[in-house]
Amino acid sequence: MSEINVSLLSSLRAQRNKAQMITDSGDKWPEYGSGVGIYEAFLGLKSGHLRRICDRVSGHQVMGLDLMGDGTVLTELNIGGAAINLIDRRSDELRKKELELGIVLIDGNILASLTWKRLKVLNKKFDLILFRPGAGIRNITDKSAIHAWILQQAWSVLGLGGTLIAQTPIESQPLLEVWASKKHDGLNASCSKQYFSPRLVIKKLDHAPNKLPLKLS
Repeated sequence: MSEINVSLLSSLRAQRNKAQMITDSGDKWPEYGSGVGIYEAFLGLKSGHLRRICDRVSGHQVMGLDLMGDGTVLTELNIGGAAINLIDRRSDELRKKELELGIVLIDGNILASLTWKRLKVLNKKFDLILFRPGAGIRNITDKSAIHAWILQQAWSVLGLGGTLIAQTPIESQPLLEVWASKKHDGLNASCSKQYFSPRLVIKKLDHAPNKLPLKLS
């Protein structure tokens, strides 16, 4: 195993422990769901932007993935898919709505490989992947290697033509700018600063790489 991989694994283990402590304290990684309006406002998107992304999908039911959320945003978009949150605290009403739309909620830590394995067992590719803005991944850690690992997991379940939107820590800006320069490599990325934190938008194109490029060059 390379020195870089060992270092990354060590950082991930430490951050998983930190994430659990944050969860227990309840002040930095709260379990809650937000609707379309909150997502678009915090991500600096124009009203109706997420709906327009969904409307462009054709040939199959639109599938969304709500990361660090309870799927509320997916129900408001009236699409199927999945959500990953630390704890399942959905109301009976939300559970019923998600069941009708075919939304599966996985209670797990996005820093844990097992959580992503549980997601991949669903055998779904997603047209829209949203990282909850505000108290999302930018609050977990300031280590860009871990942000990249999380985004890599999300990229692996993003379908061709799909869009991934995340509010990331400022420490990841150099890596995001590299991705934004890779339009000819099967991905179309843009990065802009919103609320003191970069907003990353990536679209997966034909001939997209299996993994996001991680080198800063």
